[in-house]
Amino acid sequence: MLIVKLRGGMGNQMFQFAFAHSLAEKLNTELYYDDSLLRMKPSNDQTLLRDFSLECFELSAKPITGWNRYRYVGVPYHVKGHRWYNFLGNLFFPKKELIETDRRFHAEYLKAQDGTCMVGSFQSEKYFKDSRELVCKDFTFKSKITGAEPELANRISSNHSVGLHVRRGDYVNDPDFKEILGHIGKLYYQRAIQELEKKHQDLTYFIFSDDPEWAEEHIGKGVLQGRPFQVVRPGQHDRQDAVEMYLLSLCKHFVISNSTFSWWSAWLSNHPEKMVIAPAEWVSTPWKENYQAHPADIVPDNWIRMSSYE
Repeated sequence: MLIVKLRGGMGNQMFQFAFAHSLAEKLNTELYYDDSLLRMKPSNDQTLLRDFSLECFELSAKPITGWNRYRYVGVPYHVKGHRWYNFLGNLFFPKKELIETDRRFHAEYLKAQDGTCMVGSFQSEKYFKDSRELVCKDFTFKSKITGAEPELANRISSNHSVGLHVRRGDYVNDPDFKEILGHIGKLYYQRAIQELEKKHQDLTYFIFSDDPEWAEEHIGKGVLQGRPFQVVRPGQHDRQDAVEMYLLSLCKHFVISNSTFSWWSAWLSNHPEKMVIAPAEWVSTPWKENYQAHPADIVPDNWIRMSSYE
């Protein structure tokens, strides 16, 4: 078996699962996931920081449980005394671990062996590019997601649509995220729209954002300047994030933010002539050489990189 320790939000978990399943398929072995990192807090209590986010897909993900969990993964971090238990366990049952050293693509990770427990972000298409069919099958949305907003889905599918994603939220309000990732400014969207309209006409822009009021005022009414647009505001659903990712993935072209959420929406689109424009600067300038934080290979080679700087 292979085991992947999931962490982060929905888009991050998708990167980790995609790499792990692609590798498991090549090794002809089973894949399991471990959720212990989702339970890890600085206070080391058992409150979930994040939930397992992949149940909105048709994939048959299996959590590792019982003896196998202790044999291949160890005692979870949130269990008191885990360091001592794991020290003893490793004396008798040495573990194979693949721990990502930084967020660049590492070709040697593709050589991981059966029985390995993998920990990392793995934010590059290069880890699963040759398994696109498998990954797209994994990330097929369940009917409760695809049927949540039929009129809106039809409107997006029937137009020459551009999915434009504006990420603010924690990128603006959380000091750590703000310093490393920051908010992509209006200049990026202006340049991206100009690039799209060199090749395509009669576009309708569908704006997705965690701050829809700001996006409507500054991007819709400001940057788009009279072009047809709609700020997408789905109704309330149990998996609001999954419904929005599904709707965004229906677009024909994309202007994404520096967010794994919009990255996956664009990547999952099968439109044969799609254009995807992505930020040339995924992290702020002081962090570009810090590969612990910078996923330098996250933007696929066939996407267009657009700078947000003068």
